[in-house]
This record gives sequence, structure tokens and C-alpha cells, in this order.
Amino acid sequence: MNRIIDNILTNSLLIHRHVVGRKNSSLDQFGICRGTLDLLMLIHHNGQLNGKDLASMLGISTAAITQAVDRLVKDGLVERLENLEDRRITLLKLSKNGEEKMQKVTQNHCDILSVALKEGTPEELKILASFQEKILKALQTNKL
Repeated sequence: MNRIIDNILTNSLLIHRHVVGRKNSSLDQFGICRGTLDLLMLIHHNGQLNGKDLASMLGISTAAITQAVDRLVKDGLVERLENLEDRRITLLKLSKNGEEKMQKVTQNHCDILSVALKEGTPEELKILASFQEKILKALQTNKL
């Protein structure tokens, strides 16, 4: 079982690095670093997040998130919104410019992965996506 888990982790890492870190990837094309891409992808995927949740998802301090978000706001990629339910909490969302950038990044990632995903059947792809969601949910639920 440990060998299978090791293979899953290694393959996931290599796939991520191939898509994100390869020459002419979204990092090169859009002039963003991996840390910035991680932040933008999480905000893009969730719509809106507060800094505490974002820090928790990335396993970094809220102080580090504040610094990173300050930079993204300055660059016009992220906006801070007042939380109407709790004014102590500031919500983060992508700006129009940030959304446009993430649409391009997402398309770039889809273009790269679509070549490899042709190896699987539609049913296999559904199973893969479903299983990834289950793994993520279990990790989040158990705060691992």
C-alpha cells in the first residue's frame, strides 16, 4: 500500500510540475511565480476567500498571506471586499484583470493536459476527478 501511495504522490507532483513548471507554461507566459499562481488559483476556484482560510489551505501564516495579497492588490489582480456578515473579516476575490489572467492560465493548463488526457476514456476521467475530490475532502475534513 505504501508503494501505491508513494506512486500517487510522485505522479501527482510530476504532473503538476510538468503543467505549471514547463517551458512556456503559465508562469513564463503571464509573468507570475508559483506562489502567486497557487493563490490566484485558489481564489479563482472558490470565488471568494478570507485570508485565514487561504493561509490554512496553503499551510502558511496569515502574515505571509497579507503580504502576498498586498502585492496582488497592488498588481491589480485581487480585490479586498468587506464581509457584510462580519466586518472583521475581509474577503478576497479576483479583480477583472485577475479573472482574465486566470482564464488564460486555465486555458493554458487545459491545452497541456488535454493531450495527456486523451489516453483515458471519458469514464476513467470521471473516476479520476471524483476520486481526487474525495481525497481532497478527506484531507480538508481531517485537517491533514
